[in-house]
Amino acid sequence: MKKRFAVNWIFLCCWLTYLTAYLCRVNFSSALHTLTVEKGFTSAQLGIVGAVFYGIYACGQLVNGYIGDRVQANRYILLALSGTLLCNLGMAFVDTLGMMTLLWGVNGIFQSMFWSTIIRGLAQNTRPEKRATVSMGISLAMPVAYLVSWGLLGHCLAGAQSRWYFIIPCMVSLVMIVAWILLSKHYDFTLGDEKKSKASIRDTIRFLFDEKLQWMIIVCMFHGLIKEGAAYWTPLLVAGMDGFGSIPPYLMASILPIANLIGIIASRALLGRSGSNPYGILVVVFAGIGLLCGGLMFSSASLLIVGMIALISGLCYANNTILMSFIPMHYTERNMVASIIGMFDFASYVGASISTYVLGQVLENLGFAPLPVIWLCAAAASILLAAFTVRMKTAKKEAAV
Repeated sequence: MKKRFAVNWIFLCCWLTYLTAYLCRVNFSSALHTLTVEKGFTSAQLGIVGAVFYGIYACGQLVNGYIGDRVQANRYILLALSGTLLCNLGMAFVDTLGMMTLLWGVNGIFQSMFWSTIIRGLAQNTRPEKRATVSMGISLAMPVAYLVSWGLLGHCLAGAQSRWYFIIPCMVSLVMIVAWILLSKHYDFTLGDEKKSKASIRDTIRFLFDEKLQWMIIVCMFHGLIKEGAAYWTPLLVAGMDGFGSIPPYLMASILPIANLIGIIASRALLGRSGSNPYGILVVVFAGIGLLCGGLMFSSASLLIVGMIALISGLCYANNTILMSFIPMHYTERNMVASIIGMFDFASYVGASISTYVLGQVLENLGFAPLPVIWLCAAAASILLAAFTVRMKTAKKEAAV
């Protein structure tokens, strides 16, 4: 009972920490429209800021995923919280695009410290039969953060200066820093057995190929291109649309995180089915994304477009739970959870970096029409690669019998 109580506190602290981390990054997306009005930046310029963040974040995931299997989690997370707090505080008081790009890029370094370290710790404190539930639970922090940032802050800060989109998440980060310091005195936040062997980089890569996971790295890149492209640009798209009647833009944008929440819960239901293959589920979900992208290509009504983007994003979050949590948790005994997440997340945010830059240019010069075509191509490629992974892993299993 005492151990279960401690694990529950660890999960709660990790959940609130990742919620805070997300607040300190999606706030930039919430502030996009205000920044264009207040400071005169174009969507192409703001797309560069996002591309730099995602590029640095991607590289940071690769490095911090490897480090995450080798450090004391509470100290690493305290460092990450402190760093992202300072970067957001700086963003509140700079006016030039160059300084914003620099600060948000540095924020990408600190942001990349959170996820793999948290998931590794949760995996080591979770029984195998509970991992699907834990994967769903921790992933729910993401859409809740979007709801708070796009919905609550969007409502409260309507008409306010852009700096408040950064100051408020700073305050939340400060609360979580104090929480980690206090709770670390009472609970074991080393999060697992530190005596397990630590694989070298070469052994990790060899193991990845042996498990036929190399194709998942490419899938993660296409996944990130769709997922973060939808998340990054939706508030700006909604702000520039007509046809919502009396519904305010911040409320329309909040449809996306609600759909994401539903997608994460749906992933738990799919993974909970007896004999469910996570790679097969990826194929089905990407097929759904592809169909919705096809529908977007022929839609013109604002409400329908936002609804379809929300469904695409929700399906992306269903896949995200599988790719960035459930599959890596299977390698807990190998002490490779954070390392695999680091490689997967690296690929995902390479796709996100490409997406934010390219889509910024596309929106600036060609409008919305090419976006669903780009997403459809990414979904089609992901279906082929995920299906090939299923085939390869099945062949490996049959050969081992």
